[in-house]
This record gives sequence, structure tokens and C-alpha cells, in this order.
Amino acid sequence: MCIRDRYMGLGQEPCHISLYSRKVLIKQKMTELLPRYLRFVKGVVDCEDIPLNLSRETYQGSAHIERLKSTLTKRIIKLLRDEMKRDLNSYQTWYKDFAMFLKEGLTIDRENANDIVELIMFQCSYKTGQITLEDYMQNLVQDQKAIYFLFAPTYEKAMNSPYLEPFKTAGIPVMFTEHNLDEMCLRSVGKYKDLEFVNIETSFEKLVDELEKKYPHKFQKKATETVPEEDINPLCLWAKNEFGGKVTKVTASKRLSASPGMILGEVSSSMRQIMTLLGQMDEMTRSPDMQIELNVAHKLVRQINELRKSNQSMASLLVKGLLDYMMVSAAIPVDPVSTSTRNLQLIEQLADTALNGPKKTPKGGNDKKEGKKTVLHEAKKIGKKSGKKTVEFVINEKGEAVPKK
Repeated sequence: MCIRDRYMGLGQEPCHISLYSRKVLIKQKMTELLPRYLRFVKGVVDCEDIPLNLSRETYQGSAHIERLKSTLTKRIIKLLRDEMKRDLNSYQTWYKDFAMFLKEGLTIDRENANDIVELIMFQCSYKTGQITLEDYMQNLVQDQKAIYFLFAPTYEKAMNSPYLEPFKTAGIPVMFTEHNLDEMCLRSVGKYKDLEFVNIETSFEKLVDELEKKYPHKFQKKATETVPEEDINPLCLWAKNEFGGKVTKVTASKRLSASPGMILGEVSSSMRQIMTLLGQMDEMTRSPDMQIELNVAHKLVRQINELRKSNQSMASLLVKGLLDYMMVSAAIPVDPVSTSTRNLQLIEQLADTALNGPKKTPKGGNDKKEGKKTVLHEAKKIGKKSGKKTVEFVINEKGEAVPKK
């Protein structure tokens, strides 16, 4: 029995297994001998237990054939596992072409799923290169009760994902899956050695709360420059208003350190991609489950907070651009027309600022808004009414300038 050298895809492939009994050909292209996901295997099977007069009607429901199929499947999986242990580099080269066949087996072969998943290769947060599930199990931290994974198309994107930040802080290993179908495959397996497969993206809030309780010393907040406390709620409300109906809630993040913000929702990025392929993503983007967490200690968020007080048009373009960044990071489709229009407006404003300098607005507020007046303006009015060159005044509770009594 041998394995074909080239990747054949997931389409229908001809069977290359022939069944013999005592060197007498019973049937060529015996599709009943192996599960469909092992269609890349070719060879001959000679079984003395099968009678020579076996007919098509007989072998289709034959207990002999079912036992033979089960035995062959387990032997092939064991052959692959032994090869992986014997020469991992050679196995990884083979795996690049045949990974999808094995992942297909995870979803349809419940009996052998726990053996097949040991053949799957992953990337991880604690070292570069591909690892096996057994390697991950050997690097579990004490009292770890789940196998954590995160979908990302590349290793670099996974390592820079905001969802990974608290796990880096706590030193918890995370596996990276690179195909959008991988989550579905791992969910179909459910558990491995009594540990459940958990996507850290969809369970983020619950998991991080557990990590902060378990490792409080690792999550101690460091003194850092941040958005003033009195500005946080107004900033979040303003950002939610700028985002329109795309999000239901904007809050200040207590867990992000390097990323300016992140999207939280019930649907993971890999499942969103599958829904996009199935034509269901438009409905999902309109569903009210998307929440935003802003890192108020991040330089960009601090700058947006200052700009919203002095240059709201620029601040609006920047915060919407930040939303585009977060949506792309979460594999949520963005509207290319509105995004390109907004980017052009931002480029025009940056060019104008570079040539003519920043536009200054009084600190007391935006005079373009009707009814809003600066403290200096109020003080001048008081001086004119009194007819005096010098007038003492105070600021009342409403922020207005009034003569001192």
C-alpha cells in the first residue's frame, strides 16, 4: 500500500483500492474498503476470510467488509502517526498537501477522530514553526483546563492579535489555526484527553476574567498615560454615535495593552468567513451583537480624544478608520466605497495640514456651533456693560463668566 505524492483536492476522486481473496480479484476500485477522506490511498488488499463467490449485493452489507474497513482505517492512521514520530520534517512536507483530507476525516469519522486529530499540525504562541497536538499538551500550564486556539491566516497576524494579549501576559499557550474550516473541525472533535477545544475569540471576556482572578500578580496595572477619567464615558458615547448602527456598545478596555481596540461578538472570525462564503454574512453584519473595546491608554485613542474637542471632522475620520481596522482584524467585511471615500478625505485633510498648518480652535469650545461662547467672550461682554477697564468675574456652576459680587 502506498500514498500518492500529490495533493488531489477535496473533489470526487477515483478509488485506487482493489480487493483480492487468496490472490483472486474480487473487485477493482473497491470504494467500500476505506472512508472517503482516505481516498488518496491506493493499493491492493488480499483477505483470505472473504469467500470467492462474494457478490455485489452481499459485500455491500457484509460484516466481513465492515471489519476489514475498520481495520484498514486504523492501520493507515497508525502508519501516518508512526511516520510523524519517525521523521517529523518529512511528515510536515507531506502534510502541506494532504492536510485537508485529514481535517475532513475529523468531521465525518467520529470513531477515529481522537486519533486523526493527533496528525493535525498547528502553529502556537510559545515557539515558531509547526507543532503537533501532543507537543501542545506537553506545554500546558498547571491547572489548565482547556485547549485554547485562535484563528489567524498567518503566524504574524496571530501573534499581533488583540485576543492573544492577555494569554501572553498570563503565559498560557495558544494554538493557531490557519484555515477558516479548522474551528468547525475542532468543534466536531469536542475534546481531547478530557480537555475541551476553546476558541479564545468567542469566549474572550469570560476567559480573561478567569485569567485575571487566577493570575492577579501578572495583570497588575502599570502606571501609564491614559485618557482622563472624566473623558472616558464621553469618548465612548461619542465613538458609538460616530459608528452609527454598526455597534451596540463601546467601552474602555481593561485588558488591552498593545492594540488600540478590538471587536467582541458571538461569532468568531473564522465562522464569519464561512458565512460569507455561504452568502449569510450580510445578515450577520446587521445583527446587533458587535461590541467595541477601546484601549484608552493607546496613543491613537488618546489623540482621537483630544481631536474630538478641537477638530471633530478629523477625529470622526480617524475613529471610523479605527473601526475599519478592527473589522478587518476580526475578518468582518467593510464597505469598500465608504472606506475609500473616507480615506480620501483623511488624506486631503492631512495634506492641507502639512501645507497650511493645523487649524486652531479655542479651548473653550467650537465657536462654529451656535450658542456656544468662550469664557473670554463672556468676560468682554461684562466689561462693556460695566464701562470699566478692569472687571473681576468668576465662573459659575454652568461654566459661564459672571461679575464678582
